[in-house]
Amino acid sequence: WLPVDSKIARVVETVQWHRKKEIDTPRNAGFIIDIFCCLTICLHFRKIVGGVKGKIDDNGTYGASFNFYRYYHHTKKRRKRLSGLITSNDDSKHEEKRVWHVIYVKARHEKSVHADLIAREIESYLPLRKEVHKWSDRKKWIEVPLFSSYVFVNVYPAEFNRVYLTPGFVKFVSTNGKPSVIPNRQIEDIRRVVDYFATDIEVLEGSYAGAEAEVTAGPLTGLRGEVVELVNGKSFVIRIEGLDKLLNVKVPVSAVRLIGEHAGMITLHTPPGEAGS
Repeated sequence: WLPVDSKIARVVETVQWHRKKEIDTPRNAGFIIDIFCCLTICLHFRKIVGGVKGKIDDNGTYGASFNFYRYYHHTKKRRKRLSGLITSNDDSKHEEKRVWHVIYVKARHEKSVHADLIAREIESYLPLRKEVHKWSDRKKWIEVPLFSSYVFVNVYPAEFNRVYLTPGFVKFVSTNGKPSVIPNRQIEDIRRVVDYFATDIEVLEGSYAGAEAEVTAGPLTGLRGEVVELVNGKSFVIRIEGLDKLLNVKVPVSAVRLIGEHAGMITLHTPPGEAGS
């Protein structure tokens, strides 16, 4: 079973051969051979490319469902989809806005995935915090991922397939079957916190009821988050949408004020020792 191109090439060679021998054959015979070759080409093309997969219709003919226009564009889309140029549902036509998503990667592959994404010219963000690792003879500050096994990517929907092909990639973090979208404001908030408190950041998991609040003093002035009740008292946290995680920011309670509908409903007490800070 030869590819279509090979079959057509053989038929064309046969036509050319018979035309060269036309002197030795009657003119009508050459004409019949040409017609036969053309019909053979059409038959093979309709049978293989048309999508009937070798099945014969009730009328005993091939190719009743042949639609070259549909086949051509389907193949074109498939080739582009495999190369990562468009998505399967043509989101690129409707959503051309680049947004932040979260991807889940293999354990201890955060830095390698981040480097590969940058090499693929995909905007990636891997927040890091510093930890002291102790050995028998020395201590050393080491940068470790703030969120284990998670990396943020800022991509168009058409670039999803390029992310899929990154070594170490596992999946997009999804909500209701769709990749979770992280607001730009939240990415900037994480950057600010990491820049100022790289060595004193805590990530919490679980659900905590909080009241909307805002930092009013210090380097994080204007940062918005929530005040939640923890075991050791109230803390100012940033809720990471789509990850079900909280970023505990070490901000004095005296530098936080409640906003929105919770303003004035909850009293923030200043712990001893913070009054002069």
